[in-house]
Amino acid sequence: MHGKRVAFITTAHTAEDDRIYYHLVASLVSKGFETAIFTSNSVIDNLADNLIIKGFQGNELLKSDKINSFVRLLKDFKPDIIICSEPLAILSAIRYRKKNNKKVPVVYDVTEWYPSKKNFSNKKPLLKPFIFVKLLFFNLYASFFVDAFIFGEHYKSLPYRFLFPFRHAAFVGYYPDLRFIQYIPAEFTANKICLGFTGKLSKERGIINFLKTAKQLKSIVPEVNLKLKIIGWFANVIEQQEFSKAKEEIDDVEIEIIDSLSYLQFSQSLQEIDIFFDLRAIDIINNYGLPIKLFYYAACGRPVIFSNLKAIRREVDVSEFGYLVDPNDAEKIALLIQKYLRQPGLYLNHSNRARELSETKYNWNLLQPKFLSFINQFFIK
Repeated sequence: MHGKRVAFITTAHTAEDDRIYYHLVASLVSKGFETAIFTSNSVIDNLADNLIIKGFQGNELLKSDKINSFVRLLKDFKPDIIICSEPLAILSAIRYRKKNNKKVPVVYDVTEWYPSKKNFSNKKPLLKPFIFVKLLFFNLYASFFVDAFIFGEHYKSLPYRFLFPFRHAAFVGYYPDLRFIQYIPAEFTANKICLGFTGKLSKERGIINFLKTAKQLKSIVPEVNLKLKIIGWFANVIEQQEFSKAKEEIDDVEIEIIDSLSYLQFSQSLQEIDIFFDLRAIDIINNYGLPIKLFYYAACGRPVIFSNLKAIRREVDVSEFGYLVDPNDAEKIALLIQKYLRQPGLYLNHSNRARELSETKYNWNLLQPKFLSFINQFFIK
């Protein structure tokens, strides 16, 4: 008789995805669950204490072949519960359950909009409405078969709660495990500041707004020793060219660009940054999506300046440790940075408050009991 076995399936994430590997799986392993992560996003075959990680490269596979590959992995592992991150992963779990005559609960961990913007990249404009409808119904079809949901945030839960009001569900947010965040108390240095931007480097995600803000800041405070630290990846060549053009317009600013890092390296690389930015466009998708990085930045104990998104306003009072802004108003944003430079007490107060909130309100230790209780209910006979 094996112990409690939980399998995670993902078609879009790597095995070391921060939510899956460092939070959900880490919590289960620490409590003695036998766990497995199966991904079609990378070739991997690792075995550790109570954890199996296996993956294959499924980008070029037909959907049916990808599903069959997951089914074979599930058949070897024999899970008691399957947690899926995407619709195709759900169909793989359902196929396994059907073929093996199992009553295995299937859970949908909803953290992204589906369809999302990336589903339409490089698609012809006239085809996008048809692709949207096709993927929307594909997601709803897969969701019909799940036994329960895990929701990462409020607005992304609404369609599922409306369509499946009697399905069991739990809210498990994106707060970081503070063990993985290196925290160094903030210090203030007059006329010297490092501004940080991380993630996808695209105009839609705010990298051009970030550069425009830096340019504006130098124009109003030319004496400031300004550094920009950028960690991420370009969406495509066109975005990179636009970035390069905007960068050339900024004089006397040190700009450090770092490619995407592993989860642990990423958290270590943030310590130099004095203020964190996310100036993404306020469109219908972004406005109702909660940026995960907000909580990681708070854990670093630094102020934040973010786009004024409805999803943020619902969950967090950012005024305690930063500002919500119009991402296109570079002049106003620059004045807020200047305010920090002229009022070191305000800067240190926001920095300390960010870390305090992270330690008391926005950390994984507060979410872990809820997640474990949700999983354990499936083992109660």
